[in-house]
Amino acid sequence: MLEVTRATEYDEGTFTAFFGENADQLKEQQQLYTYGHYVEIHNEKKGFFALVPVDNRSYWLRTLYLTPDMNPNFILTLFEVLHAYIEENGMENVYVHCHQPALRTLLEAQQFVEVDDATIPPQLEAPAEVGSWWKLHMNVEK
Repeated sequence: MLEVTRATEYDEGTFTAFFGENADQLKEQQQLYTYGHYVEIHNEKKGFFALVPVDNRSYWLRTLYLTPDMNPNFILTLFEVLHAYIEENGMENVYVHCHQPALRTLLEAQQFVEVDDATIPPQLEAPAEVGSWWKLHMNVEK
């Protein structure tokens, strides 16, 4: 069974242990912990995503992570989970900063559209000097 669980339902030690040696490389760990969610399969944490609020309609997908033991194809399932979560929670705009050219096709396949820096909310700052912003727009009932 697949479940999405808020990171804050566990202690911060669980968060650090989940990311293992990669935990030291994470920027804004407290923010990721506060707004993060584990994707659990049969009660084992296998994925993680963090949607940080930008304003009342927009969110920043700060990270999308799979554990090293997961089949890389599971990323598609993780995106399906993410889409369902976004829709269930009435999130209208989700932004992601992509600095890996290889991910562009994946983002396009997941209905993200590359956007000009001038159109992103002013609260967003690119986490890397290279890369571009992408946006997923969902039609939410008001």
